[in-house]
Amino acid sequence: MTDEVELLPGDLENTFGDLYKSGAGTKLTIWDLIKKMILASDNTAKNALRRQLTDEELNAIFAHVGIPNPYHNTDTDSQTVTSRDYIRIFKSLYFSTFLSPELSQKALDLTTDTEEESLISAGVPPQIQVAHKFGESANGVSDCGIVYHPASPYFLCIMVKTKRIEGKALIGNLSKIIYDLIEEHQASPD
Repeated sequence: MTDEVELLPGDLENTFGDLYKSGAGTKLTIWDLIKKMILASDNTAKNALRRQLTDEELNAIFAHVGIPNPYHNTDTDSQTVTSRDYIRIFKSLYFSTFLSPELSQKALDLTTDTEEESLISAGVPPQIQVAHKFGESANGVSDCGIVYHPASPYFLCIMVKTKRIEGKALIGNLSKIIYDLIEEHQASPD
């Protein structure tokens, strides 16, 4: 995680994140790239990290987690990760089925500090921790993760096809409805 990676011209992507502004030749540790990829959804960081793995290694990771490799399709508009895929990724971290418990926890801790806190997090009380990953595309907005409800943590993934502003509000509202239902269920006797 402390090995350095040099950004190449092909890594630079200005769609999400601002690492591309650093330019080719910039060196960052693998851990710093992971943080930028998770916290800011930085595509330049993702591209630089992707280069560190062989196709076989990447295929093995996706197979272990139980999701299709989105990089098999070279059409970037079709490199889709579904809500089921995201939940499988978060389950893999939560139950430490791929990484060690320590590394899984480190990854989950990172996802509690993302730059986008107006989605699932907006629908739960501020003291409730949410480990999540948001995403945006021309077609919509998504947020997926784990809501650490004190009585019953739960996985949640909401993907909406709408503009950013409306999508963020909708995800926050749906998250609140779901959280309130969990609260109500916990409060009611069996």
